[in-house]
Amino acid sequence: MKHTGWIASLSNGETAFETPPVPGQISSWQSLLRRLQQEHIGITQMRLQKNGTTVIAVPKADGYVHAYEYSKAVFSGREMQIQGIGSVFGDVVFMTWMNDTGQVWQDIRELSVLRVHSTIDWQT
Repeated sequence: MKHTGWIASLSNGETAFETPPVPGQISSWQSLLRRLQQEHIGITQMRLQKNGTTVIAVPKADGYVHAYEYSKAVFSGREMQIQGIGSVFGDVVFMTWMNDTGQVWQDIRELSVLRVHSTIDWQT
């Protein structure tokens, strides 16, 4: 079975994978951000795989972002979770989002909004 979630290629040659959340513990993304700082390594490439679809972040970015977003329709109450990866260039993040049905779309966001989810303050 193909991995589901983010995949990060690290500057030390390793590959890190998103793991399922564990109640009471930080996410695998936050754990990776801490590791980047502690070991003075960086991410060289990011991918996101879901339901047989793989998207790839822009290589050689200033940094990378991983985030989930949740939304709920006002009238129907329908909830949706999306997952995205982004490439940071200066103060801008080029995000690629994917929902659970495999639909993919992109948008551009300011780094200031996503900084806590980025590698900017963590990687060398």
